Amino acid sequence: MRDFYKGVVLLLAVLLSFQAYAFAELVDTKTMGMSETQSFTVPTEGVRSVTWLSPRGFKIASGQGTGTIMLQSSFLAQDGKLSAVRLFEDGNNDTLSYQIQVYRK
Repeated sequence: MRDFYKGVVLLLAVLLSFQAYAFAELVDTKTMGMSETQSFTVPTEGVRSVTWLSPRGFKIASGQGTGTIMLQSSFLAQDGKLSAVRLFEDGNNDTLSYQIQVYRK
């Protein structure tokens, strides 16, 4: 029975994160080239944790779980949104996003 409740809690957490992701506030638009690394930051006052979600062809080189990350593009990078799902101390969450545009040299 305990496993059932764990599953329900996990499902609710996933649904909440999708809901927050769907209604993301756009912070800025950034342009990145292939094989480039840039720093991205979101405000963290009153925030318990931050989960970053990167577009296809990008990887979070460092900083996952913090308010600042280093994002690295690859030759497979595609335009998309870099999102930061913030969980606040009071249990609420929100999502801030950067629109990433990839240019090819």
